[in-house]
Amino acid sequence: MKFLLSIISVFIFLKTVASNTLLFDTYGFYNYEKVYDISKDRKYIVYSNQGVVLTDLGITGEANCHGIQEFEKGKGIEANVMCYYRERNGDKAYLHFKNLEGEEDVRTNGFTIISGTGRWQFLIGQECIGATARISDFKEKTKNAAFEWKGKCNIPDNKYQKFKNYKKN
Repeated sequence: MKFLLSIISVFIFLKTVASNTLLFDTYGFYNYEKVYDISKDRKYIVYSNQGVVLTDLGITGEANCHGIQEFEKGKGIEANVMCYYRERNGDKAYLHFKNLEGEEDVRTNGFTIISGTGRWQFLIGQECIGATARISDFKEKTKNAAFEWKGKCNIPDNKYQKFKNYKKN
């Protein structure tokens, strides 16, 4: 048993060592396209946003997201949001946000890169984490609230190197 635990510990250590981190910073505006007040404590929100995306590797682009978020007593209980990302060079990726924890103004989420062209093809299937914070309140009813989102992907070294060193023809 002790030997098995040692093997598992070494595997976890090597997996951590053999991965690199990609960091995202996104700033933009979001809208609640439709709010369903299911009950006094429960909301179902049709959501959209637009933002500028920056990475720690100097890769920049823009994102548009649409989907639903569900809150009960102000706490996130479910999300299903699809984001379309277009890199400055024209490469594209789709990110699927599924789980949601936190409140309407500040929350964390998990996401998966489900499709991509160019460098993003190397990250298809990559699972990542992120956190969103509202910067300002809505400007017009449920439109144009400023937000900041930070994301992090721990990527296996072989995929990270292909992603980082990609050159578009």
